[in-house]
Amino acid sequence: TLAPEASASAISPLARMGVLPYQRSHYAPTSGNMRTCSICLMPDSFDSVSDLRDASRERLLTEIGLLRKEVNFSEFQAIQSRYEREILASRDAVFGMSAELGELRAQLKTDVKNARQAMMQTPTWRVGAIILRPFNLAKRLLRKK
Repeated sequence: TLAPEASASAISPLARMGVLPYQRSHYAPTSGNMRTCSICLMPDSFDSVSDLRDASRERLLTEIGLLRKEVNFSEFQAIQSRYEREILASRDAVFGMSAELGELRAQLKTDVKNARQAMMQTPTWRVGAIILRPFNLAKRLLRKK
């Protein structure tokens, strides 16, 4: 007996002619996938061998179309996962570069501070500061007034 979801397209053409036992297609329309199933219903009887060839050809073309959709979807998934990995790697690289930039800024600040202190410790700088001390004192006094 046939399952309730089986239809004319679910039975192979040869089985309908009594040559093969009942075979059910993987893509048989059911109540759940009736709207999305693209298999056309085949007639109950075939008048000639050419009708059988045409029906088999249609069924094969339909299955080829479904397989192409599956292949395109799997290719799409492969491309999508590759791009997701690239995006995540780029994000991680940006985070790493940001941290490295922060470290370089801190190092630059330290280097500038050390260079300034080293410059102020030279004999030339000390002599200049001693000579300019009275002038700087006079400037401060004039600003306060």
